[in-house]
Amino acid sequence: MQLLRWLADATAWRLTIGPITRAEGEQTIEATRERILTLFPDKAHVFDLVLRPRFERLLREHLEEECWRRLRG
Repeated sequence: MQLLRWLADATAWRLTIGPITRAEGEQTIEATRERILTLFPDKAHVFDLVLRPRFERLLREHLEEECWRRLRG
């Protein structure tokens, strides 16, 4: 469970810190999903219900924030 928590936290950090494109963010989310499913193969539905929405929200918020920074520029 600690590894799961670490993977989730590391993914959240990657999605919110530094420059990242939507494509890179989606690749990061998918890579994390694959890693988690190697640990918990029967829990894909849990990832899709709990973690994916969190990661997508973080990515969306970060991309919007970056967009506003560039516009203010």
